[in-house]
Amino acid sequence: MKKKFKIEKISLPELSDEQLQILSSNIESNDTRTTDEPFDKSAKAEAIRYAKKHKTSAIVIIIAAVSLLLVVALLLIYAIAQGLERPNKKNFTVRIGENKYTATYEDIIITDIMYIDMTKISLLDDIQISGDATSRKYTLPNLQYIRFENESTIAIVDGTYFDMNAKAIIGKNNCLVPIDFVEKVFAGGLTFDINTDDNVIKINRIKIGIDGDNNPVYEPLSISNSIGSDSTNVAYEAFGVDGLRNVQYIDPQKDEYLILVNHSHPLKKSYIPSELVDVTCDTNPVNPKSYYTLHPTAEKALSIMMTAMKNSGVSGIQVSSAYRSYDRQEYLLQYYTESKMSTENLSYELARTEVLKTLAIPGHSEHQTGLSVDFVQGTSSLTTEFENTSAFEWLSQNAHKFGFILRYPSTKVSLTGYDYEPWHYRFVGRTVASRIYEAGICYEEYVALTN
Repeated sequence: MKKKFKIEKISLPELSDEQLQILSSNIESNDTRTTDEPFDKSAKAEAIRYAKKHKTSAIVIIIAAVSLLLVVALLLIYAIAQGLERPNKKNFTVRIGENKYTATYEDIIITDIMYIDMTKISLLDDIQISGDATSRKYTLPNLQYIRFENESTIAIVDGTYFDMNAKAIIGKNNCLVPIDFVEKVFAGGLTFDINTDDNVIKINRIKIGIDGDNNPVYEPLSISNSIGSDSTNVAYEAFGVDGLRNVQYIDPQKDEYLILVNHSHPLKKSYIPSELVDVTCDTNPVNPKSYYTLHPTAEKALSIMMTAMKNSGVSGIQVSSAYRSYDRQEYLLQYYTESKMSTENLSYELARTEVLKTLAIPGHSEHQTGLSVDFVQGTSSLTTEFENTSAFEWLSQNAHKFGFILRYPSTKVSLTGYDYEPWHYRFVGRTVASRIYEAGICYEEYVALTN
C-alpha cells in the first residue's frame, strides 16, 4: 500500500508593476551577456558590438572614412602649393635701355601671357615704325622687319610666318606682343633679363666698345626667321599651293641669287649660269621654246608663282623672255636700234640711246643671270601698258611672296638707270624680296644699305 503525501499550496507574494519591469530587464540583459563583467554601454563599445554584428557595413564605413581623410589631406596640400606658387601681382618695373617706366601687373600679364611693348623697344635703335591700329611693322636699319596684325597670333618675320601662340594687341601708340616671342626673334644685339620674383624686366643693347668720342658702340640689331614652328603655309593657302613644302625654291637663302647686274656692274661675255632648265609654264609663242630657260631654282619658283596666279583667277599670263646669252643680247640691241632708225628716222646714236633706256648693253643685262623674266598678258606687249593688266595688279601685291621683285620701278629710274619696266621681274628669294617690297625700295638701294 503506497503512502500518500499531501502537498500544501504555497502562496507567493504579490509583485508590483515596477518590480516586474526590473526583473524583466535583468533577464534580457543576462541573455546577451557572455561574461560576468559589468555591461559596457559606451559609444566605443557600441561601435565594436555593431562592427562584430555587421562586418560588411563596418568595412564600407571605415573605407569611406579613410578616403575622406585622404581627400581632405590632398586638398590641404594643393591649397598650400597654390599659396606658394601664387604670382607676385605688384607693379612691374620695366627698363628698356635708358627708358624706365612702371606698368601694372595687368598691363604686363594678359591672359597669363607676359607682354612687352614693341614700340618702346624700337626706341633702342633707328627702327622705323609704320602701319596703323590694324597692322604695325617694325623695320631695322638692315631692312629686316617684323609685322604684327591686331588680334592675330601670326607674326611675319622677313616674309616668314610664325605663330606666337598669343595675339598681338595694337593700340594707337603701342603694340603689345608676347615677350618670349620678341626674345626669340632678336637673334643679336639685345639682352633680356626677366625677374618675376621682383617683377622687373630689363632689355638692353649689347655694348661691344666705344668710339673715338667715348660714345658706346653697340652690336647691330638683327632678327632671326628660324625661331620655331614655321606657319608660312597660311600665306599660300588662298593660292592653292604648298608654300612650306616648296620653301627651298621660294626662299633658297643663297648669295648666288643676289648678284647685282646693271650699267655699273656688268657680267663677262663668258658668263653662263652653271645650269639652265626649260621653263615649264606658259610662254609667248612669238619666240621658239628654246629661248625659254632659267636657273633651276628660279624656274621652280616661277612655276609655283604662275600656278598661284592661275588659281587666283589671273588668266592669259605668259613669259615673254627669260635667260639671254651675251650674244643674243648683242643681237637684240642691234636689231632694235636698226628698227628705231627706220621707223622713227633717227640716227644710229639717237636710236641706240633710246633703245638702251629699256634694253641693256650686252653684259649689263639681268637676263644673262638666268634669274629674270619678262611677262605679257593677252594682247599686251613689253610696254608700260602691262601695268593696266590683272597680271600686273596681282604681281604688284604678291610677287615678293614667291621671291620676285619688280626690278625697275617707275619711281627709281635715276637709281636703276633704266626706264620703268612693269613687265620685268627678278628672282632674289622671298626673304630679300619681302624686305625690298616692305621698304618700298629698288634693288640698288637694298644692295647699298646691306653692304
